[in-house]
Amino acid sequence: AGAAGQPIVVRVPSPQLWSPSTPTLYNLEVEAVGDVVLSYFGLRTFALNEDGGAKRPLLNGRFTFMIGMLDQSFWPDGLYTAPTDAALESDLIATKSFGFNMLRLHQKVNPERWYYHADRHGVAVFQDMPQKYGRATPELIPYFVQDLTRMVMGRGSHPSIVQWDAFNEGDCWQVFTTLPYTMDGIVDLIQRLDPTRIVDESSGGKDNSTSGGVIDIHSYPYPKDVRPSASRYAMVGEFGGLGTRMGIGPREWVPHDCYT
Repeated sequence: AGAAGQPIVVRVPSPQLWSPSTPTLYNLEVEAVGDVVLSYFGLRTFALNEDGGAKRPLLNGRFTFMIGMLDQSFWPDGLYTAPTDAALESDLIATKSFGFNMLRLHQKVNPERWYYHADRHGVAVFQDMPQKYGRATPELIPYFVQDLTRMVMGRGSHPSIVQWDAFNEGDCWQVFTTLPYTMDGIVDLIQRLDPTRIVDESSGGKDNSTSGGVIDIHSYPYPKDVRPSASRYAMVGEFGGLGTRMGIGPREWVPHDCYT
């Protein structure tokens, strides 16, 4: 019990921590003046620390090798819109069945139900900030900041989200040159909104500072060996060269000329 508008402390004896291998969730019931709200929560940490002489992201205090796919959440009959809730869940079930433990959700914010399924099935999410692909102008910055704030505040309760990715490749970072919204300023904004998660300043793009917690490269078709720094861990955010051929003959957009 507690006063309205004030934080309260809920003690969980012998807490079971959330992870891809044990995605433990706790039910939560909040009652106020006869109204009852049902929710859930998970307990976990994902933070930078020294491990084995290198800077690494530690999940619940231990290093977990994160391996997964770049998820663009396309659908053949709805483009960015899944046909059913079961379809949303099916991608996450498939991710675990392939032996992966994470997805980088690329240039898209999915419906809440997708993150709910990620929470339940134990899929760690590296969440991109959607942005304009090329030909950006300074006029987009207020909209970018508004959407970024809504994304962090609107999806931040999900334990599956462990990292925010601010910029991607050369899509639009070039116009973020004026304070307070330089690239470093955007990282600072995310960290103020959510100090509990790691921030990747630029996935595969301009790495012009020590801002954020990740050195993130894109390497096609083969992954290169990127090294951590004293303040950031190393990550291959994208590489290509893996694909599946079904039936007889290739099923590629450009036959024999597609990496993925």
